[in-house]
Amino acid sequence: MALAAGTKLGPYEILAPLGAGGMGEVYRARDTRLERTVAIKTLSHGSASDPDLLRRFEREARLISALSHPHICTLFDVGHEGEINYLVMEYLEGETLAKRLERGPLPVSDVLQRGIEIADALEKAHRAGIIHRDLKPGNIILTKGGVKLLDFGLAKFAHSTPAPLVTALTAMPTQDHNITGAGTIVGTLQYMAPEQLEGKNSDAQTDIFAFGAVLYEMATGKRAFPAKSQASLIAAILSSEPIPITQLQPLTPPALDRVVRICLAKEPEDRWQNAHDLRLQLEWIRDAGSQAGVAPALAKHRINRERVAWTAAAFLVLIASLLSIKYLQPASPPAQQVTFAVEPPPGYKLPENPISALSPDGALLAYALQDPKGKMSIWIRPLAALSSRRVEGSESSSPYYSFVWTPDSGAIIAVLNGKLQRFSAAGGANEVLCDKFVGLPVSMNRNRVILASLVPPANIVSVSLEDCIPRPVFPGVEQRYDMGYAEPRFMPDGKHFLFGGLRKDKHHSLLLSSLEGGTPRELLRSATHPIYVSAGYILFSRDGYLMAQRFDLKSLSTSGEPILVYRKQLDFLAAFGWASFDASINSVISGKEQAAPPAVLRWYSRSGEVLRTVSEPGNRVNLRLSQQGTRAAVSLWDPRTHVSDMWSVDLERGSWRRETFYERPGGESTAWSPDGNQIIYSELTGANLEMFVKKTGSNDNGQMLQTGLTGTETIGDWSTDGKSIVYLFESETGDEVSVYGQLLSGGRPFFLARAGPEVEAPRLSPDARWIAYQSSESGSSEIYVRSFSPDPAASVQVSSGGGHDPRWSHAGNELFYRTNDSRIVSVTWRAGKHLEFSKPVTLFRLPENAEYDIVDGKRFLVNEPAGPVSGPLFVIVNWKPEPQNPN
Repeated sequence: MALAAGTKLGPYEILAPLGAGGMGEVYRARDTRLERTVAIKTLSHGSASDPDLLRRFEREARLISALSHPHICTLFDVGHEGEINYLVMEYLEGETLAKRLERGPLPVSDVLQRGIEIADALEKAHRAGIIHRDLKPGNIILTKGGVKLLDFGLAKFAHSTPAPLVTALTAMPTQDHNITGAGTIVGTLQYMAPEQLEGKNSDAQTDIFAFGAVLYEMATGKRAFPAKSQASLIAAILSSEPIPITQLQPLTPPALDRVVRICLAKEPEDRWQNAHDLRLQLEWIRDAGSQAGVAPALAKHRINRERVAWTAAAFLVLIASLLSIKYLQPASPPAQQVTFAVEPPPGYKLPENPISALSPDGALLAYALQDPKGKMSIWIRPLAALSSRRVEGSESSSPYYSFVWTPDSGAIIAVLNGKLQRFSAAGGANEVLCDKFVGLPVSMNRNRVILASLVPPANIVSVSLEDCIPRPVFPGVEQRYDMGYAEPRFMPDGKHFLFGGLRKDKHHSLLLSSLEGGTPRELLRSATHPIYVSAGYILFSRDGYLMAQRFDLKSLSTSGEPILVYRKQLDFLAAFGWASFDASINSVISGKEQAAPPAVLRWYSRSGEVLRTVSEPGNRVNLRLSQQGTRAAVSLWDPRTHVSDMWSVDLERGSWRRETFYERPGGESTAWSPDGNQIIYSELTGANLEMFVKKTGSNDNGQMLQTGLTGTETIGDWSTDGKSIVYLFESETGDEVSVYGQLLSGGRPFFLARAGPEVEAPRLSPDARWIAYQSSESGSSEIYVRSFSPDPAASVQVSSGGGHDPRWSHAGNELFYRTNDSRIVSVTWRAGKHLEFSKPVTLFRLPENAEYDIVDGKRFLVNEPAGPVSGPLFVIVNWKPEPQNPN
């Protein structure tokens, strides 16, 4: 039913109709509260009559409203008035791409620019876990400020499960103007991927297929799959290839034709794997100009007179060139800056906080990957090749924090199983350089001296490969750099080096010093992770943004203002001054963008069914349930600055309460007292994590627990009788990570077990007789159980093939853990003369990169990301120090 002008829908007044579609009518309206013009889309009766569908639609629409992007039409509100359900959207002035295409194809420059804007919008949405599923020219508005995508994600939520083709065609969210009746081609069908036609699940690859069809139509003015009926159109999409763009528009760059062909691949795995890669490809074609591939020359016949004229002209040019060749040198065209993505091989993924290292000559990229079993290995990608190869012998169960190239670009130096080893870039036998190496190698000079950061960062050591003895570079750490020093990088002379001076208030500085000694000199503030490049700049991180500062090698001084090198934040660790990028001396840069989607808290059943969503999306980590299961503690953090504090939430009421008041990077783990009135947590103080105990709900940070140990302490668990705790301890030298227990009534800490690097905190059984912990003593990360006693006791290996995050049930005799591929496994146990465990039983699979906790084993509280948490590495070749537009 059409609405008359003046009709009120809540605070919105209808002004005039704008159009209609299969989902309802669209009107121009006025928001009487904010005095702004909006667009209102009323839902058709068929879309709004199902209460369950409507509730899901409203919930998901509110998630979409959190998308903020210059090329996505903002969804302001969802409401209902009487029997009318409606959406309130941003009002846009412009025309649809479908209307524009009625006048023919777009110029290539417009195709590329509009394509980049659409890809950027898709990238933003996909990372938030939102798929469009109805991308087409009718849902793209051309405005003065660029494109705007409409109906983002609404098609996905109208059908939460894949529907057969006939059902999908009868409930299509929107329709193009050329639909007239039964038997005609449904506009959306033109842009549906093969998997959609077959009723399979839709994902980012589905949008990429539709995007390819839109690009094709923008470049040619014609549909990628023309047909006279639905049946012939479906057959064409499933089995035919479009006519090459260059055949229809000969002046189109072949590189664009290639991009579109990959988008329109029949199999999802053969397409671009994400919108990020697609955007980079389009940007490269736009920026590379003729180097992206020139259009084929058109052969035309000329009359003899023209041919004579051109021949004479060519002869004169040749004579002039020969006469001037001794005086003029042809100028080489400037090398184009090119950015491209490096995808992991099938079956592998980038680890958390991924490390990449470029060879000094800028020809090779080394990076760490994780296999499905959780094992790490180093891979090398020649930048002139299309594939990577694994470095044989580099496999390890522990993540690599850093590895460096030799100055001649011939080998990688890495710490493996506590030993410093050399891996030849060309392959062959590996060499052990030092039987024991303390710290993380960061930089190496031609005198075979390595600069390394200690873990946690407290100081910098230099290690000569002649004797393998670590020598502190500075006798002590200046008081103002209370977090220590980190990330040292040699300058070209092999004596001076740049490094970060770290502060717990996160106001880090970039410093310069020399192996010959002397007081470090501050060069920049709010800067870490420095690398010098021969263009005369220092690259550095500022809150994860890759910046550049002009630097003079002769005077060793900076000048001018810093410039932005890359417009998006990289993965970074604010507390430790690290960022996910590297650079060669000749200005090749590698890095990885930060992916920080919000997370939601949900209760899951033992079968993996979502029982209830507890929270709205938010940036939360370090989940811990209270022992009663009624409250949970999490760290709420800002992805732009990594500042965080601990909060608690009442899981029944949904009310939140702030528990710590640091406003700085930190907060690693939490344990609740049996009655839920106190919390023990670990917080970064100086270079180490210390344990604090505080009353819940108080407005202070509590008191530090005194253990007598010097190093990092990560709380694991608080016993159900309230008398004991168990925690991880890591020495300041980083060569010991162990499980310790302690009585809270003044007892001394007692050693329990070796744990190994990168482990999760241990857990106490409900009767406080046993601990479950993770260790890599067998060569891979596994779950072990032993008695909670200072007396020597044998441990029992519970998992096989990988285990993480042990959790005891407080009801019954179950122990749960997570496998390498995120499956939740249950084992029952019996304590007789020896501990006995049943055969593991797989319950369900957690969402990727989700955290979980339990109390009784009947429900699982899961903190799951609402979008992808990782993306590919990128490489910038021929970086030029011109200011970059941050938008």
